[in-house]
This record gives sequence, structure tokens and C-alpha cells, in this order.
Amino acid sequence: MSLFGTIFHFITEWDARGKDYPDLLERLQKNEEKSLPRFANAPDTPRNRARGSHIIGIENWGQSRLRVLLGKRLVMDEYDVYAPSTDLTTAELAKEFEKTRATTKEIVKELQAKGILLNKTVKHNEIGDISAAGWVVYVSAHTGRETNLLR
Repeated sequence: MSLFGTIFHFITEWDARGKDYPDLLERLQKNEEKSLPRFANAPDTPRNRARGSHIIGIENWGQSRLRVLLGKRLVMDEYDVYAPSTDLTTAELAKEFEKTRATTKEIVKELQAKGILLNKTVKHNEIGDISAAGWVVYVSAHTGRETNLLR
């Protein structure tokens, strides 16, 4: 793992430390409340379409990793296969983000209902094994950072 990966792993797990399922669901909800208007109000430019597609792709990729904890097979793929088309408008991407986030919250609720411990880990391509809580922190933090750049 690179130095960046080591640092990013530490930050992600530090932020996830001590969180429980209600904390994580609240984090996702608050993050969505801030991020969705940024999507919806972003000018429909090629740059914003690409960034929006990237944001959604990362979240969908994170969902695939969380599903491993529910018994799905781990596939060591990249986020781009999960990204929607950059031909979608920013308004369409906002709707896609809303659906994607709803799915993330449903996965987290399913993990909770099945009693999956939040310290169970799944591999991230660059930063190694991160916990279930870490994955939720990772996707919400990524969305927050990236939607700040929609202009």
C-alpha cells in the first residue's frame, strides 16, 4: 500500500471509529441533504456531468463492496463500471444520485438487520481492507468532497 493509501486508510477508519448503524444512516442522510442540491443546481456542463457520474460510480462501487458482507462474491473491479453515462444531464444525474443513495441506505439497513458487525472488512483497491463502517464513511465523505466541486 502506498503512503497515500496508508494515510487515507487511517483517516477513514478513524472517522468511522465508534459509529453505530444509526450514526451511519444519519451521516448518509445529512450528506444527501447537502449534496443533492449541489447536484440539482449544478450547471449542465461536460465537467459537471463527468464529476456527477464519478460520484455515483464510486457510491455504486462501494455498495458492491458492502454487499460482500451480505454474501456476494468479491469482484476486484474499478468504480467506472458502476458509473452512469456522462450523456445524462446534471438534473438526471441528481435523480440517479438520489436513487443510488437510497440503495446505499437500504444496504446499510440490511447489514444492521442481519447483525453484521461494523468492524467486518472488505478490500478497497487502494487502501486495503476497510470496515463496513469505513465504507459508509468513505462513500459519504467522497460525495461531500466531490459535490463541493460541482460548479
